[in-house]
Amino acid sequence: MTADTTTVAPPATASGPLETALWAAYARVYDNLLHLTGYRRLLDAVADVAAVDTGHHVVEVGCGTGNVLQRLARHRPATLLGIDGSGPMLTRARRKLRRGPVPTQLRQDDVVAGLAALPAGSVDRLVAVNVLYALHDRDAFWREARRVLRPTGSVVVSHTDRPGSWPLITEHVHAVGPRALAHVGLVAVALVDALIDTAARSGTWEFCDYPTLSEEAGRHGFAAEYRGRCYGGDVEGVNFLACYRPR
Repeated sequence: MTADTTTVAPPATASGPLETALWAAYARVYDNLLHLTGYRRLLDAVADVAAVDTGHHVVEVGCGTGNVLQRLARHRPATLLGIDGSGPMLTRARRKLRRGPVPTQLRQDDVVAGLAALPAGSVDRLVAVNVLYALHDRDAFWREARRVLRPTGSVVVSHTDRPGSWPLITEHVHAVGPRALAHVGLVAVALVDALIDTAARSGTWEFCDYPTLSEEAGRHGFAAEYRGRCYGGDVEGVNFLACYRPR
């Protein structure tokens, strides 16, 4: 079965030229993360919490090269939509998902604008992995998320709240051994991640913690459920995993 990977032309977005260039550079090396033990565990954890069921309409914002969508497509048949502002990221996602097992649409758009284009009460699962820290207006995201979700829906979030890649490296070396450090592609990923960490430390983006993100979601009618740490281990991981449901 061939997936529908239509890409909708983008309107103007809030991203500046430096952000656009960063995501374009990241797109070239991003899939090297699939060699990383912690990243594969992250994909599994997100899919488990999302619990996609037959007939669900699933939207991932900041879908990047399509790895989360690809993992979700292994579960029960659902309609999948990925939204991302980076054309180079979506080019890679389109190639990857072209012959996927379930229909998948890709849309190049700003996260909030992409959600605003969706009908109210039309989404069963909204997934956001490593993207909310880069949004310029998270309140707008939560407002649109609340509008598009069905009453039984949920937002599944994996969010970075700690800078640095050491927990990811440590977890991977423990799983694979010292040869893990020789992978050139992972070195390239680490360099781009260092730029993202720098942007967060400088205040351009925000690695906010679980209580802060949950307070924001609560203002827009969501109840929070903490699901633990991930992406670098269950204790030292650089991400938290959470599920937000309409109250």
